[in-house]
Amino acid sequence: MRACGQHGTEVPTDRVGRFAKAFDTPLRAWMAESVAGQEPTGPSAWDGCAATVVTGTTVEALEPGRFVPTGLKPRSAFYGGAA
Repeated sequence: MRACGQHGTEVPTDRVGRFAKAFDTPLRAWMAESVAGQEPTGPSAWDGCAATVVTGTTVEALEPGRFVPTGLKPRSAFYGGAA
């Protein structure tokens, strides 16, 4: 986009437009692996849960001088953790 003598790129204001490729690429890889009969790679449901727990704990720990343990249990063997 060119305006006022400057050249720039428009940044979508909604998360769908802005992050569509970031969600689409791993989804397509997962679909291709599934169709080919391969073991899917990439993040699991456990990874998503862990990210949510850590993010929530980080927000709680923003209070100065406060340490907040995550309480996150080790990843189970089902999700690739130690048996």
